[in-house]
Amino acid sequence: MSSVEHKIIHLDQCGTEEVVNNIRKLDLKQMKCQTHHDRTCFVFCRNCNQPICSSCILNIHQNHKFCEIDDAYEEKLAHIEKLKVEIKSNIAFMRNENTLLKEYELKGKEHHMEIRTLILNREEEVKQEIARKSKDVSDELETEWHNIEQSINRILSCALKLKAIF
Repeated sequence: MSSVEHKIIHLDQCGTEEVVNNIRKLDLKQMKCQTHHDRTCFVFCRNCNQPICSSCILNIHQNHKFCEIDDAYEEKLAHIEKLKVEIKSNIAFMRNENTLLKEYELKGKEHHMEIRTLILNREEEVKQEIARKSKDVSDELETEWHNIEQSINRILSCALKLKAIF
């Protein structure tokens, strides 16, 4: 006589989470021992974090703490579900942070371009101001040289006239 447990599943329920969990639970009850391959595991050793058979309890796992395989499975499944919730929460947080960082980057680029434009505009203004000042000083120099040259020419003209008189 077989001790295999059977469960009837309707075709329209295949692939649902409930069916998948039922199949896993059935598989847990038929799990073979890793040490004694001809034996089926029936308890879970908490110390070693593995399912074990009756031979293992007597030999390798004496004085260890045990629980039902289903209980260990449910605990691990609950832990995984908790991790999934945390991961989903972290993903949402990271997406939000990513969006904020992109906004900061965009604002930073805009600010950078504004400041750069101001600097380039100011550079052009300073260049134009220097060019104006340079032209003004150059014009002033030319005017002054023209006046000096005229004065020298008048003095030379007077000197020639005086020389002709004497």
